[in-house]
Amino acid sequence: MQEPFDQEPRLAPAPSSATALARRLAHQKQIAEFGTYAFTEPDYQAVMDRAVELAAEIFDVPLTKILKFVDDADSLKLVAGRGWDDGLVGHGRVGIDRESQAGYTLLSEAPVVVTDLARETRFSGPPLLHEYSVVAGMSVIIAGAAGRPFGVFGIHDTRARRFDESDADMLVTLANIVASSARQREAAERRNLASREVAHRSGNLLQLVRSIASQTFTTDRVTREAERVFSGRLAALSRANQLLCEDGWSTTRLIALVKEVLTVFPGRVEIQGRDIVLPADFCFDLSLILHEVATNSAKYGALSREAGVRASLSWQLEAGADGRSQLVLTWHDPVTDAAPAGSARAGTGFGQRLIESLAEHKWAGRVKETRGEGHQGYRLVLRLPAPQPEPRSPPAGSHTSG
Repeated sequence: MQEPFDQEPRLAPAPSSATALARRLAHQKQIAEFGTYAFTEPDYQAVMDRAVELAAEIFDVPLTKILKFVDDADSLKLVAGRGWDDGLVGHGRVGIDRESQAGYTLLSEAPVVVTDLARETRFSGPPLLHEYSVVAGMSVIIAGAAGRPFGVFGIHDTRARRFDESDADMLVTLANIVASSARQREAAERRNLASREVAHRSGNLLQLVRSIASQTFTTDRVTREAERVFSGRLAALSRANQLLCEDGWSTTRLIALVKEVLTVFPGRVEIQGRDIVLPADFCFDLSLILHEVATNSAKYGALSREAGVRASLSWQLEAGADGRSQLVLTWHDPVTDAAPAGSARAGTGFGQRLIESLAEHKWAGRVKETRGEGHQGYRLVLRLPAPQPEPRSPPAGSHTSG
C-alpha cells in the first residue's frame, strides 16, 4: 500500500534530525557530482550504470533498475541495474500493463511508493519482484522526447521501510539527469546523421518528385485537376520529410507520422494503435501510402461526406509465419465506393501502382482490398514486415562500456 508522505509506518525509529540532515546534504552533493559527470560523459550506458549504482548507495537498497520503453511499445527492457542475477540486465523485460509496478508508474504523474508489496492493491507486481522477495520500493518515470517516456527508474528493498517525500524528490532528480543525458545523446546523433544524409535524401526526393510529375501530368488529365493532385502529393511529401528530419531521419513514432499525414482531415479519421517506433525510410514510404488512401476517401468515401461520417485507421504488430514481426495496418471506410472502381487491384491508377510498388515490391508486404462485403464498406489491409530500427552509431569520442 502507498503511505502518505506525512504518515510514517510503524518501523524502527528514524535517525536524529542532525544525522538525517547531514545525510541528506551528502546525498545532494553526490547527485550534483553525478549531474556533472552525466553532462560530460559521452557513453550513455555508462551514465545509466552509474545512476543505478548511486541509487543503491544513496537509498541503501539491494536492487535498483532502469527500464527502457521498447520501440514495440509492448514492454520495458531492463537496460541497467544492480543486484539482479547475471544475464538479466540487457535481456529482462517487464510488462507495461497496470498489474506491474512499472506499468502503473508509466500512467502516474507522481512517484509510486510501496511500503509493503504483499499488501499492495493498486497492482500485483511482476513475478520478478516477488522472486527477489521485494517488500518496499519506489519508481518514477524517466521522461523522453515528444511526450513518449524513455522508461522507469526503480529502487527496491527486501526490508520493510519508509520512503518520504525527500527520498522521492532525490529519485526524481536522478531520473531527470538520466533523461537529460539521453536527450543530449540523441541530439548529437541526429546532428551527425543529418549531415551525412542530407545530400542522399535530397537526391532521392528529387527523383521521386520527377516520377510523381511524369505520372500525374498525363495527356488525358485536365490541367487544373493534375495541378491539384500534384500539389497534394508534394504537400504530403513535405510534411513527412519535415517530421522525419526533426527526428534526425533515424526513427519515428508511427502515431506522430499518422497524425501528420492526416492533419488535413482533422477529426475525420479514428486512429488506434500502439505508440511504436519504426525506421525513417519505412515511415516515409508509409506516409505516401496513407496519403493516397486518404485522398481516395476524400474523393469517393467518408472524407467526401458530411462531418459525421468518419473513416478509421488502426495498426498492430503480429508474428508472421516466419516468426518475424509484421505491421498490420487497416484502413476502413464505411462508404462502399471509397475507392474508384478503376482503382481495384487490377487498376492502372498511379496511386494504386504507388501503393503496390512500395508495399509489395519494396517492403515485401501484402495488400488486400475488400469492398462492399457484408455492408462493411471499403477496407484496405497492409501486412508489412516490420523492420527494426538500426542501432545508432555513437557520437564521435564515445566508447562502449565493458
